[in-house]
Amino acid sequence: MRLMLPVAIASAALLAAGCGGSRPAYYVGTDGSTVALIRWSGTQTGQPNGTIIENTLSGTAPTQTLTVQTIPVTVSVDGSDVSFTGGELAALTGATITGTLSGGTLRISAPAATGYLESAVLRPATAAVYDSDLANLRQHVSRDNTAARRSPPKQQSQHQENAAEVATDQQQVSTDISTLQTDTAAMTADVSQMSTDVLQVSTDLGELKSDAANGQGDSCDNVATVDSDATTVDDDGTTVGDDATTITDDVSTVQSDITQLTSDLATLQKDGGSVTGSPSPQTVISEAQAAVTTAVSQANSYINTVNGYLQQAYTTANDLAGSNCGGSG
Repeated sequence: MRLMLPVAIASAALLAAGCGGSRPAYYVGTDGSTVALIRWSGTQTGQPNGTIIENTLSGTAPTQTLTVQTIPVTVSVDGSDVSFTGGELAALTGATITGTLSGGTLRISAPAATGYLESAVLRPATAAVYDSDLANLRQHVSRDNTAARRSPPKQQSQHQENAAEVATDQQQVSTDISTLQTDTAAMTADVSQMSTDVLQVSTDLGELKSDAANGQGDSCDNVATVDSDATTVDDDGTTVGDDATTITDDVSTVQSDITQLTSDLATLQKDGGSVTGSPSPQTVISEAQAAVTTAVSQANSYINTVNGYLQQAYTTANDLAGSNCGGSG
């Protein structure tokens, strides 16, 4: 079942553009054995505002798998220079990663012995491009494992070959379940962040209305205060627009995870194996689908609410200014 954000979600892009914001940065790189994603967007100073994800081939065929590392980072941009820091970053590199934005690409430099990110060039992309590159890498794993199984040592029995296939299939399904749960949780967390940002819009709108209740002030001084309040509300709206874009990407990722898990589960069953452990894939898929439906509904509701807040802010500020204070009258 493929769920898509309703048309209303498009207003998020319009909201961001109308308030002077921009979509989150999104860069993808691959070298045949690794697919890396680096993305970030503006949030509160000092808080993690980006993510580094590395998907790397692990092991050898016919039991080759895909290892995934997801690291939240704080991203700082100074002109063309970019730096990535964070407490969990040591697990991936052991130090700060630096980069340079040039010609539309992101050139990464990290300490030695850090794998793909030691020296990499990532291209600007979208969630769809990342999903496509990741799907290609997964197909690479599948082809390698399948080829290795079809050319076993002569002394290996048919029973041993089938057991190896089933074990590989079970491991892949287990990995898929973990990935889907992780990405679903991230989507839910992003919806929660959007809720917090919507509340901030409401709070700042209340401040604007409170200031506006004091009238124009001497020499229209209070009009300038209310105008500043309106700018703050407008900036809040941009943040919510960025949140909506992030959730759109999250939904796409979760849907891709569901498709991958469904496919790998069918392969396991075809090879005569069954799922071990819990929760069951069906339960995880059902929970993820429900989470997507909720995320889409809540995101669109938040967008409608914030658009209403913005209209109130603009109307209040313009009404206060009037023609004698430089307003529209």
